[in-house]
Amino acid sequence: MTATQRPTRASLQSAALAAPRPAPRQSPRPTPLRVVAPGERTPQARLRRRRLTVFGLAALAVLGLFGLVAEHTVLAQQQFRLASLQSQAAAEQAQNQALQLQVAQLQSPSRIVSEARTKLGMVPPAGITYLVPGQKGAKVKGQPTPAPPPSHTSSSSSSSSSSSSSSSSSSSSASAAP
Repeated sequence: MTATQRPTRASLQSAALAAPRPAPRQSPRPTPLRVVAPGERTPQARLRRRRLTVFGLAALAVLGLFGLVAEHTVLAQQQFRLASLQSQAAAEQAQNQALQLQVAQLQSPSRIVSEARTKLGMVPPAGITYLVPGQKGAKVKGQPTPAPPPSHTSSSSSSSSSSSSSSSSSSSSASAAP
């Protein structure tokens, strides 16, 4: 064939038939079977076992790292909670001290006396009378004196109503006693 001629189909087929064919692939010969001793492993089994061991150790290392990260996260959260509780405890202690001071002020005798005089209208007694029990009856030591009237500046209608109610209760008790 020349360069100007075109190859025909028949010439291509004959050229393909004449070309040397590659030798068919022969599969490797199977190894002959033999008796395996107990505990002996084949090379493939050893390789498989080695891969499994490496994979297992890698997975264990990754799980260990995740465990450490989780533990660190929980520890950080607990530290924040602890700091919050400590600040709350400090605030509660300050409030407790303020309340104890308030209780001490409210329990002071001078405050109680001033409240009794201003709000309740109480007055100190003019004298103190003691009753001493005896064989023939009670003896009175000292001179009993009536208490002075309250000196608070409330409306006269409330004081007159309280005095009228106390006088009516005393008259009813006197009339009830024979």
